[in-house]
Amino acid sequence: MSLELTLALMALTGAALGFTLWRERRPAEPFKPKLVPWLFLSMTLLVILLVLTAHAVAELTGVQMKGRFGG
Repeated sequence: MSLELTLALMALTGAALGFTLWRERRPAEPFKPKLVPWLFLSMTLLVILLVLTAHAVAELTGVQMKGRFGG
């Protein structure tokens, strides 16, 4: 994946994360259930953003990230 695509996906994921956090922090309306699990979506987007950040760092430095066991 190219660096430009990675940065574009990071921007898109960051915007979606901001939207989900905004929706999560809205005051609760009594007798109206939440149909979308905004907190779960924001945690998922945060993990995706962290993975994209690690990929961008690897693209910028030219050094591949090594796993836990060095492979």
